[in-house]
Amino acid sequence: MIRRQINYVFSAAVSIFIVTAVLLAACASHTGEELVQATKKGDTETVKRLLEAGVDVNTEDSKHHSSVLMWAAHEGHTDIMDLLIQNGASVDIRKPSGETALWFAAQKGHLEALKILAHHGADVNVIGWEGTTALEVARKNGHQEIIDYLREVGADG
Repeated sequence: MIRRQINYVFSAAVSIFIVTAVLLAACASHTGEELVQATKKGDTETVKRLLEAGVDVNTEDSKHHSSVLMWAAHEGHTDIMDLLIQNGASVDIRKPSGETALWFAAQKGHLEALKILAHHGADVNVIGWEGTTALEVARKNGHQEIIDYLREVGADG
């Protein structure tokens, strides 16, 4: 009788442990995706809240494999970029195809975003999609002020 009760308690404890682990994993991925979405929208307060809750500052979205800093640079959300960098975001995380936050800032013509990244040591000669440098993608998209700045800070080409 006691053995049966011990087995029941043990089984219940294991079940609770498994359910808790699954829920925690779901919450962690959900909040990571929330951080990506808040960053894309420029929702600084939500980004702050999620970082304070312990969401990984270098989280990537599952579809594009872009870090939250890449999305902030892509959208030109410099306040969020500052916040992410202050919380330890890596400025040179690369997508599988090579792009970094600086490459996206150059592509989209976000000069202030580019300056923040260069100031924090981002590689100005990063090579991204189809072997293009940040300077080349800025040139392709007609962003002369980006071209001038990249040359000023030592970009090749």
